[in-house]
Amino acid sequence: MRKRLGFILVTICLLVSGIFVMGCADRSANYDEEYRGEVGEELADGSTEEDVAEEINEELAEEIDDPLDFLEEISYVRTLADTEIFDVNANVLGIIGENQVFVVDSVADDGLLKLGDLPFYVSYDQIEIAEELEITEAIDLDLSRYLPFEQMLAESSAVNFYHLDHTFAFRLDAIDTDINIYMQEADYFYANYLDTYFLVNQDDVTLIDNPDSLPEADHVAVLMYHYFCNSADEVECQNNNWIERDHFEEHIQYLYENDFTTLKMIDIERFLNGDVRLPVQSVAITIDDAHPTAFEYAYPILVEYNQIATVFAITHMDRDWETFLLSDNLELHSHTHDMHRGHCDAGQGGVMQCIDFDEGVADLNMSISILEGTTAFAYPYGDFNDHAIAMLEEANFTLAFTTQNGLVARGMEPLALPRVRVSTDTHLVGFSYLVRQ
Repeated sequence: MRKRLGFILVTICLLVSGIFVMGCADRSANYDEEYRGEVGEELADGSTEEDVAEEINEELAEEIDDPLDFLEEISYVRTLADTEIFDVNANVLGIIGENQVFVVDSVADDGLLKLGDLPFYVSYDQIEIAEELEITEAIDLDLSRYLPFEQMLAESSAVNFYHLDHTFAFRLDAIDTDINIYMQEADYFYANYLDTYFLVNQDDVTLIDNPDSLPEADHVAVLMYHYFCNSADEVECQNNNWIERDHFEEHIQYLYENDFTTLKMIDIERFLNGDVRLPVQSVAITIDDAHPTAFEYAYPILVEYNQIATVFAITHMDRDWETFLLSDNLELHSHTHDMHRGHCDAGQGGVMQCIDFDEGVADLNMSISILEGTTAFAYPYGDFNDHAIAMLEEANFTLAFTTQNGLVARGMEPLALPRVRVSTDTHLVGFSYLVRQ
């Protein structure tokens, strides 16, 4: 009779899903143990084994009246090969990649499991239970400063979506919502679906015009600041490279109140490559030399108005580089380690123009290591030549800025980009002109 009970239990478990056999087997063992005790007691009262078996089966049927009770205890599931994904009405949407672990958000009446991170449902017979959520290191990607492309993914087309590490995420057999593109790189578009960025292969998708596309910037003002003074603290401006703290706040407040987008260096690089579309009102703020006044006066203003600036740092100076590398409002990039000094006869004497090639590259690499992988650069004194550019290329820099006046536009040499100087007498009226050129 114990074999008969075990068969009944296993049959019920198989009806629920093969993946829960072990769980059911444990429950079968528990009932078998309980049965042995009850049989002994009942038989002593004159009952037959058949009577006891019938009573236990009735109790078991009541407890497992809804087989989905098993599923409600599941926290995590792992997808198998060709696991189908469904909508809330149990219509097949496509398939999801295997070996992906999800939190189980809920269990639908028809037994479909709602995936916590996606608006998809999966069938319990196409997944397996996972012990825990597998935490993977997220790829840092912020495309919030970019405009959607002039085209987007076409409706009713089948599309494969990939994670940012290029592993397969899922396939939709038909698109029923607007899916915008925010960046292209190599053979892929970065598409935004469900407030998450996925890769789609450019050759595998059909595009249609985006009716909500906005005009994009065809040039960008990269502002150049140096030092900050504050008459309230009796810190006086020493020359035309200094600007009053209050004037700087007027500049930043103007950008904030007029909805300007302040850019990072990676944004400039992607813009030059034609990989992204920038809003018309886009501007980059750069501060040369990493003078203490930049951190004392300029940095708190950037934080207050939640704007981004790039500080070009001379890294042999004693500064708390590690702390500022963690800031959301500052980027640190290279102004050399120890080549912000004179020595050469050309220009203003900047040593980069004539220093030994290997020595110069070693200096640049030291700066890179301190700043944790910077690829953007500003030439000391604005001096550069083919020799300086060759050293930057050897050290794998991808952007470099001079002190020459001008706006950054596509087609320019990325290692000889102009900037817009902001000086002591750049008050608000003049500043508004500079950023709206």
